[in-house]
Amino acid sequence: MASIHNLGCGRWRADQLRGGSCLQLWRCNAQLNVSKCSGIRTPSGCNVTRGHSSHASRRMPHPPAASKIAQTGVGQDSSKPSSIDVQGVLLLGFTGEEQAGMFENATSLFGDMPPSALLNVSSSMARSMTVSQLVQHLAGRQEQQQQQGDQEFAQPSEEGGVCEARVIYLIGQSSQAIAPGLNDALVEAGVAPAVIGMLTPKHADLTMEAAAHMLRRAHARYWDLVRPLSLGPHAPAVAAASASSSGQQAVAGGSNEKQDVLAQLREARVVVSATMDAGEVPSPFGGWRRDEAQAVVLDGLVSSEERAALLDWLTEPGHDHGGPPPASRWELSCVDREGDNPTWGLKPEVLKRLEEEPPAPMLALQARLAALYPEYQLAHMPADVLAEDEGMGMGAAGLSAFVGNAVMNGDPCAWHDDADPASFPPSSPWVHCYGYYYNRQPRRPRFVTLLLYLNEAWGEELQAETLFADPSADAGIFVRPIPGRVVLMDQDTSHRIAAPSKAANGAPRYSLVWKLVWFDHDDPTLPSGVEGGSRSAGAAASKQQPGLCRPEWGPPMRFGSAGEHLGRPAWQQ
Repeated sequence: MASIHNLGCGRWRADQLRGGSCLQLWRCNAQLNVSKCSGIRTPSGCNVTRGHSSHASRRMPHPPAASKIAQTGVGQDSSKPSSIDVQGVLLLGFTGEEQAGMFENATSLFGDMPPSALLNVSSSMARSMTVSQLVQHLAGRQEQQQQQGDQEFAQPSEEGGVCEARVIYLIGQSSQAIAPGLNDALVEAGVAPAVIGMLTPKHADLTMEAAAHMLRRAHARYWDLVRPLSLGPHAPAVAAASASSSGQQAVAGGSNEKQDVLAQLREARVVVSATMDAGEVPSPFGGWRRDEAQAVVLDGLVSSEERAALLDWLTEPGHDHGGPPPASRWELSCVDREGDNPTWGLKPEVLKRLEEEPPAPMLALQARLAALYPEYQLAHMPADVLAEDEGMGMGAAGLSAFVGNAVMNGDPCAWHDDADPASFPPSSPWVHCYGYYYNRQPRRPRFVTLLLYLNEAWGEELQAETLFADPSADAGIFVRPIPGRVVLMDQDTSHRIAAPSKAANGAPRYSLVWKLVWFDHDDPTLPSGVEGGSRSAGAAASKQQPGLCRPEWGPPMRFGSAGEHLGRPAWQQ
């Protein structure tokens, strides 16, 4: 069940934008039907539906200028006058299709700059050449053009690979004039926006890749895109477990009392480890990749005492959970589908406290999750910068990184997904930094939902299961709301709640939802004080991180379109 405040995060579609990080995902090939909502036609001819959206598809209004160049901290350094007199634009992270769109609209995007002033920087160039070397290369191109006369723009190319960083680097004082409206102009030209920066002398000796990562990290810091989970007093124990070759060994061998919170991990048991909703999806770095959504169900990750304490915190100590939730902390604010009657959800001030002042049971669960998945830096979803209300600007929708649900008999429940990095509006600072991509894209943050069931007891006859859909197979999985049970799922997984039965006698089914973003520890946009900040050359491209279904659990159950059996003849002679 999604909060009504989350409607702005719904199904914005980038149909008019070109490929790459902006969406090859949408216009990868003219003859293909490429739409996240209606399904995509893969090269093999297999129709892969990518989820049931409960939100109305709509184009966002023309986004306001959002480059915030001078405020990123990597803008023009007036204390160090530049000796560079060349004017130009370095493009990083744009596919050949996007470059074509930019070349077609060169005058509206870059004004009177000569054709030779636009240089696409490949991944191999960014790793091997310094900023000053690229500027010299650009100057040589312009000198050659002056000698040979006007030329057409160079043909778009992805030779050397598409850069991980999606950055437009402006060189020279006169190029600054195009900066304020450049991202708006890119959207008008059908190309997704990017992080925009100015060349400064302190960048000269850096590789282009390092300079671009520095710029993106400053952008992420300014917009607060990375919001690590608080681990409270359990942080040292988690760090010790993560540093160990096996977190389980660290738990078993730990004697520090602060490691007691991780001892509960010994009680955790896997109930479901499944993949579903499979298909071929385009990559922002070119080509196609196999994609499968994942869902995990764990029992025992939270103790019964912690579950009871958290439910008391979310309601009131001594509250009768056989009736509606207390109006002091809950309100009718949750909807899955526009037009439905709202259901009970936590008030905004309570949701804010959950992120800023998490109670002890939440800190314990977050610490165990971090120890269970040490390959990732776990963070809250920066909901307030992912979507906007029409005409109201970024963050006005009052989004939250948490959702509290108290679903009652007769409540309307509809299929929905929680978030989708291919669906944010182009004015979102997240899109500028990471581009558009399908969830689970290697070298991009992963959007994950954690769901915790909170009732003290919930019999089978009360129903209120969580349902997961595999649209390609027209089938699904259901999970019973066992008290203290934890569900992990990719946020773009289509799911819904089944309302409680009449046998619940008016008792709500309580649950708390975390909206998370999982970063690789070497993600260049992580703050230096958190982790990472530099990827070794070539390592990120081949690195395969474990998913929600951990390899030590054995092969996951491959359901529906993720299994090899889908579509096979039932009768074979």
